[in-house]
Amino acid sequence: MPMPADQRLALVTGANRGLGLAVARGLARQGAHVLLGCRSLARGHDAAARHAEAGWLQPVLLDVTDDWSIAALAALIGREYGRLDILVNNAGVQSERDPELTLRENFEESFGVNLLGVALVTEAMAPLLARSPAARVVNVSDRAASLVRRSTTASAGGAMYLASKAALNALTLSQAQALAPQGIKVTAVCPGPIATAANAWAAPRSAAQGAMVVLRHALLGPEDASGIFAGEEGLLPW
Repeated sequence: MPMPADQRLALVTGANRGLGLAVARGLARQGAHVLLGCRSLARGHDAAARHAEAGWLQPVLLDVTDDWSIAALAALIGREYGRLDILVNNAGVQSERDPELTLRENFEESFGVNLLGVALVTEAMAPLLARSPAARVVNVSDRAASLVRRSTTASAGGAMYLASKAALNALTLSQAQALAPQGIKVTAVCPGPIATAANAWAAPRSAAQGAMVVLRHALLGPEDASGIFAGEEGLLPW
């Protein structure tokens, strides 16, 4: 699919609703061609149709827990576009312990999406990001994952979720260091408490409000910082 050489290409995972869709809409409004990574193409097409006024939103099939799905999307992007400028790793699970599952199964579910999914998608997209003049990876984290904060303040959320997001922060640092020679900047960002289907809309801020800090870091230039953890208020402690 033809795309202007100066138009940024972005991939947002978990993008058919909530924060992911809000981020995708924001990027499209900034002129980017946005790939909506969705496990269901039908839901992705529905989301793109409902928000067509935002700009170029293209649904693509992506299950971050499926190696074949990840590889197939990387191949498609390489074949159709040749590069990727922005990757927003938004797909995630946020849940208390499921009593129907064993402790191992609960941890495997959280880590499989929140950590391993991010690692695998980023690794698959890295060769495409390396072809961008200003590649940026944004990993959506949570301030509750800050070990400094948690040492003095109790945090809501299941142990498996909090542990997976703390591990995501560690992964972000490793990715920032490993991808720096290729000119790829990586940051972890906390959008703050936002109302989503996952929390039954029980938060004071909208997905669009939470998306602002993600967009800010997704659109930073090559001279801006990498390997940081940030929120709406600025830098957050690891």
